[in-house]
Amino acid sequence: MFGGSKKFNLKALDLKLEDKIMMEVIYYKLFGTSIITNNDMPKWIVHGYIAHTKGHLINWAKAAEST
Repeated sequence: MFGGSKKFNLKALDLKLEDKIMMEVIYYKLFGTSIITNNDMPKWIVHGYIAHTKGHLINWAKAAEST
């Protein structure tokens, strides 16, 4: 789905606005900034967000610490 990249471009045409906003909120909570360089979201945040929307509980502090 994501290929071999480590980043996911938030300008993807099929990305829903509410999903983009929620990933930006997660990014802000983790890194303390709302400026996402080149609109590239770390892939582990995207994977975590997908798992979270499917009902899995995510401990974002541990996820950020483990990267």
